[in-house]
Amino acid sequence: MPIHVECPGCGRRLQAPDRLAGQRVKCPGCSAVIHVSSPAAAAVEAGPTILVTCGCQKQFQVRRELAGRRRKCPACGQVITIPHPEAAHSAAEPQLEQLLAAEMTDPAPPTSPLAPLKKKKKKRGTNTGLIIGLGAGVGLVVLLLLVILLWPEGDDGQVADSGTAAAKPGTGGSSEASTAGERKEQNYPALPDAVTEPPAWLVKDAPFDVAAYFRAPPPDENAAPLYLDAFYEFTDDMEDCFSKEERARRSPVAKRRSKRFDRIYRAWEKDPKSVDPAETDAILGEFNTGFEKLALAQQRKQCVFQPGITIAALLPYGQAARTVCHVLAMRSSRNLARGNVDQALDNLATLLRLSRDVRRRGMAVCLLISAALEQQVSREVIPELLASARLTPAHCDQLTTMLIEQDRAGDAYLEALRGEYVCALSFLHDLEHRTGLFDPQAIDRKEDSTRQILDGFFEKGWTDFLLKLPRQKARSQVSTLNEWYRSIARLSNASWKERVETAEQILKGYVRKRRLIATMLPAYEAIAHAIARTEAIRRGTLCLVALRRWQLDKGTPPPDLETVCRAAGMKDVPKDPYGDGPFRMTTVDGRPVVYSVGPDRKDDGARSEWNLDPEAPQGDLVFRLPEVK
Repeated sequence: MPIHVECPGCGRRLQAPDRLAGQRVKCPGCSAVIHVSSPAAAAVEAGPTILVTCGCQKQFQVRRELAGRRRKCPACGQVITIPHPEAAHSAAEPQLEQLLAAEMTDPAPPTSPLAPLKKKKKKRGTNTGLIIGLGAGVGLVVLLLLVILLWPEGDDGQVADSGTAAAKPGTGGSSEASTAGERKEQNYPALPDAVTEPPAWLVKDAPFDVAAYFRAPPPDENAAPLYLDAFYEFTDDMEDCFSKEERARRSPVAKRRSKRFDRIYRAWEKDPKSVDPAETDAILGEFNTGFEKLALAQQRKQCVFQPGITIAALLPYGQAARTVCHVLAMRSSRNLARGNVDQALDNLATLLRLSRDVRRRGMAVCLLISAALEQQVSREVIPELLASARLTPAHCDQLTTMLIEQDRAGDAYLEALRGEYVCALSFLHDLEHRTGLFDPQAIDRKEDSTRQILDGFFEKGWTDFLLKLPRQKARSQVSTLNEWYRSIARLSNASWKERVETAEQILKGYVRKRRLIATMLPAYEAIAHAIARTEAIRRGTLCLVALRRWQLDKGTPPPDLETVCRAAGMKDVPKDPYGDGPFRMTTVDGRPVVYSVGPDRKDDGARSEWNLDPEAPQGDLVFRLPEVK
């Protein structure tokens, strides 16, 4: 009987064979050490818990008594409503033996550098496993870097697991000394602890144009406030963005609606035929007001969300965007079932625009959520469109235009780095001035959640350790933080291969100075992988649309991919982000397929397929046209 285990580093749930009981193995997602308990011990440890899955794909267990309450995801910080036991469900758990090939670790991991704690089990501070599959989810990378930078010279050891404790609205902002005068009077809807103008100390120290980073269009031209209002129609996770009166009026309705949709969507996702179409249409009809509000938001050409700038800042719009994506995917499917291709294309345009808008002034997690949205569109929504018997060459032309526009929008690499930098510098500033999360009075108040937030990021004792550091130590690390940013930012126009290889060189340089810096770059690789994977899926899908158009228009076998793409109005075949040239086309089982060489950069002629797991980057990324329904 397999033993169920959960990685302490990235939260991935796995199955291990009985023969590994009592042994240590490496997590295939983040390389953290997992201790495989005996079957009896595993049963005791499991206890009465609920498995929760965040929009960033992080899975974690919570106590059953927390059902119905709101908590923050320990990986990305999104606000999540804990489902009730009867509504909770778990994804299929991979077989650990298959993924690991029984790879064993050293007999015992290193001990913690904090001698008084006498910890023996190490916890990695990376969240690389979160990007497996949909590529969504990465830990607070720069926060780990800060702990690394603040460690006294000459010390060695391990960084603690960087989770996130549940936070109350308002605890995430810096206090008077850090951001006084920067926040304007709260006007709803707005994100909790929203910072609309950069603090003076941030403008002084940052190695980029901070004013441009914070610049937002006027409220009556910014789509973000309208998005927040629209998202509230889809989920009650948005309630912190509204007044108490608005919450009392809207949250109960949004919560009931969201709960019904979650139940139907889970069944529909497994097997669309298992759900009564009338029931599907009924729940989709309840979101009509939300659809109208989304359309109003997207009539505005500009969108800049304005979140807080601390490690405890809430980003509820990220999880809400995932819910909207699920609703629109189901709606598109129902449109196609009725033969309404035009309406399905409208839904697709809404989703692609949304995936671009959530990235602005966000951290790495916003980039990864954007990637997850777009990948669901390319892997689920568009194939169903291409399978429609009502599809025409004109529809394909519309779809081609949408995907080219998406590709020209860029990958938001610098935007994510700047968001992480701002958060990191805010952390350093508060630590130096003992403000915000490091205000001693707030930390000492038992009823305040500040201590819980900090202790959620670090192992027990680390908060006190940081508070004992000399204030000038924090100030002295700003130059090192700037050095890190400049080194990584130089890769903004680099290829996936260059980003990963250069990151390895940067890692070696920091290892010679501070050993704990090694915990940062694996998460950076996760961002690079997510960007490359999203580009590859988007461009491969674009080639597939061109191929479908050729079939509809010509009705003959395609001669080559270049001819097919030019017939679709493209100047050239899209470039393969993993290779040195364009995408390729070949014939498999008598049918044309398009493929990328994949992260192993080897052309296997589409005979060996990559399953999107960055930890097992073997094979080509293959795209096939679906059967026409």
